[in-house]
Amino acid sequence: MLALAAAEEPVETVIVRPDTPLEARSPASVTVLDVDGSTPEGENLAGLVGRASGVAVTRLGGLGDLASISLRGSSARQVEVYLDGVPLNPDGSGAVDLSELPLRAFERVEIWRGNAPVGLGGTAMGGVVNLVTGDTPIVAVAGTAGSFGSSQLRGLVSTQGPRGVSVWASGQVLATTGRFTWFDDRGTRFDPDDDLWRVRANDDTRLGSLQGRVRFGQDVRFTVFDSLVAREEGVPGPTAAPSGAVRYGTTRNLAVLQVERGMLRARVHHRIRGQTLRDPAAELDIPGGMDVTRTQSLGLDLQDGLTLGAWGSATALVSLAYDARSGGGERLVSRVHLGGTGVFGPLTLAPAVASVRIASRGAGESTGTVVLPRLGALVRVADRTVVKANAGRYFRPPDLTELFGNRGAIAGRPDLRPERGTNGDLAVRVDRGWGSLELGGFGSVSEDLVVYVQNAQRVSVPTNLGAATVAGTEGALAWTGLPWLDARTNLTLQHTVDRADEPAYAGRRLPRLPWIALHQQTAVQGRGWRVGQTFSLTDGVFLDPANLERQPTRPVLGVFGRVERGGTAVELDLRNVTNIRTGTVPVNPFDPDGPRGRRAITDFVGYPLPGRSVWLSVRWAERSRGSPP
Repeated sequence: MLALAAAEEPVETVIVRPDTPLEARSPASVTVLDVDGSTPEGENLAGLVGRASGVAVTRLGGLGDLASISLRGSSARQVEVYLDGVPLNPDGSGAVDLSELPLRAFERVEIWRGNAPVGLGGTAMGGVVNLVTGDTPIVAVAGTAGSFGSSQLRGLVSTQGPRGVSVWASGQVLATTGRFTWFDDRGTRFDPDDDLWRVRANDDTRLGSLQGRVRFGQDVRFTVFDSLVAREEGVPGPTAAPSGAVRYGTTRNLAVLQVERGMLRARVHHRIRGQTLRDPAAELDIPGGMDVTRTQSLGLDLQDGLTLGAWGSATALVSLAYDARSGGGERLVSRVHLGGTGVFGPLTLAPAVASVRIASRGAGESTGTVVLPRLGALVRVADRTVVKANAGRYFRPPDLTELFGNRGAIAGRPDLRPERGTNGDLAVRVDRGWGSLELGGFGSVSEDLVVYVQNAQRVSVPTNLGAATVAGTEGALAWTGLPWLDARTNLTLQHTVDRADEPAYAGRRLPRLPWIALHQQTAVQGRGWRVGQTFSLTDGVFLDPANLERQPTRPVLGVFGRVERGGTAVELDLRNVTNIRTGTVPVNPFDPDGPRGRRAITDFVGYPLPGRSVWLSVRWAERSRGSPP
């Protein structure tokens, strides 16, 4: 993807070193996070992804709870997540819950902000997260136990057989009570006398997942893949309106058959998802006390390409995706995507264009076609120093829940228009012996944003609003020049403005998107040991589009230590060391300079942040002889 080729003259300005990272080879803004020895054993996928620049992670509480991501001010639906190039939420059909996927099942995580390769769709408004599995022969078992009655068991097996046969399997089981204390102001911000600490109830989670892959063949390569996830959990509700009996269960399965010969690839993928929301005490006012939703999708991808010698490469992708849900509602998305990479001395250009047609039917019918051009450029200004720029049009069609509702608390709008946007960025990256530094700016204008507006019957109705703008800067510094020191810092500053026609929202900041997000990790290591700290800082985001409900700033400090002998590693992880659970905000949202009151630090839609927690992990792994460390 977006491969670079070397021209003959002059070799000093265009030769790409074998150790050049993807971030310095691709014109796109991409971050590659390796799942290796620098990753704490108890880390989860959401925590790892949250380290990258431009990423904001929203969670619903503690271990195993829902975690979704935003890239550069996008919504979670505007970020597409791929597993080995297979979409888990094609065309933004829902937000992917990262807590369902075991981190150690993957070799690396690629985060494409804005411009993504043709093979990864390339039309997502926010960007793409690609989870990449490995082929290194290994057998590994790990377990984690810790606070809030939490435990997790993980396993990974990867083998290489004769005649190109490889087998890979990964699984996990997780259970937690989620019982931690949180600060409750009882909804009376003007009266501190009734404040109290409460124990989080109905926050338990049980989750199991299993992924398996078989590859075989040499000239013609076949791949069979399947991923199964099942979970059952309580829905405790936000601090302002906790629920004691609401339950949620889901099962999801993804099956893939892929055939490859050279650059030609054909792939069929089928996904099915079932969700059940139970409300026996009528706490959410769901009609009948239960909402059951079943969705399935069938997709076909055909991709081919060619190399142009020293001049670059070209890629073509044709795809069809059919989605249907129980109770009515269908959608067909067809896509033709052309892209390539051209190398002209120190300049690399990556033009692309996608033509996408959407047809949906059920409660109504709507069709449309959109053409989305984009261009990426990379200039190698010096040895290991590049300047990158990208610009393009992107879109997200409404998903089936937005079009047809869920027969519960969400009504459908079959006349919704697709979200559209224009994104651009500019960055400079320097790679040296001491590490790397990347600095850049980005901006986007979104149109016809889809938001949920609650009506008088307490039913949420998806509605197209006006435009929104995001402008920001991001930086990433990695200090890896010393063998005993590993220090990485990512900082994102972004300014968001809601330009909706609604006077109450116009000019306000977009909800749940911080203007400052900082993540820093430093580790000191030696032979068989590693100790370090992590620190993240997120400013107080607004929970509502009118900017009346503001969260306190969230600083979270963690420390960890690991010892390893042979193939066995033991790690102790202490999170939220300072036990930060509350902060101060203006008591009166209309008087920001007036008296301040104590509020619980919450995430997403008002779920409280857990306090200090301790986690112990033990991992045993054995690699086959000759495999890399």
